[in-house]
Amino acid sequence: LAAAITGANQTFTYKDATAVNINTVGLTNGITTNGGGVTLTTVAGDITSTVTTGNITTTAALNSGAVSGAVGLTAAGNINLSGDIITTGAARTVASSGTASAGGQVDLTATEGAITVANITTSGGAHTGAALNDNGGNAAAINLTTTTATATAHNITLNAALAALGGTATAPGVAGTGNTVTLTSTGNVNDATAAGSVKADSLLVKAVNTSSLTNATNDVVTLAAAITGANQTF
Repeated sequence: LAAAITGANQTFTYKDATAVNINTVGLTNGITTNGGGVTLTTVAGDITSTVTTGNITTTAALNSGAVSGAVGLTAAGNINLSGDIITTGAARTVASSGTASAGGQVDLTATEGAITVANITTSGGAHTGAALNDNGGNAAAINLTTTTATATAHNITLNAALAALGGTATAPGVAGTGNTVTLTSTGNVNDATAAGSVKADSLLVKAVNTSSLTNATNDVVTLAAAITGANQTF
């Protein structure tokens, strides 16, 4: 599956009966919009993507001030992404133009499967205008969720960086605000032996089994976790 939606803030929605892979079709790589949202659903089967050629990018147009598109993926199996999801807010470069764009929210749900992801970035856009109120954009939330109706452990694995940071700004502008990364798993939450990381305002981990995020570059202001399985650690 590939798609290129070029109109400002226009969306792309697709539902598949079985499994679907995001990759190259013809001369189009992955899924791109101009600030519009992306919604993908499988009735049965996995959602996967290929590294580089399977990226999903929804950043709004430069200097538009428009919020970048949200991304929602819901699979009736696994979500296994080697491609990145980029919903970073659009930058602003013009002095006295106001706050840069906010990032778009990312929601991934595997209804009876595991989630494995590469980079996900929902950070706010940067502002280099260097005037009063030329502020960085705000970040959007990242939510990864596995569910089960059969008490099956479905893990969440981070193979790269999750970032939900406020956009930077040149003084006297101020940086935007970060947001929350929430990882909810019927199994464990792990970072593939410190391959993955989280940079955000807040991180919430909810899991059944022993979970660990040990990358030394993790950087959040507030952390909370609930591990519900007997004798499981965090």
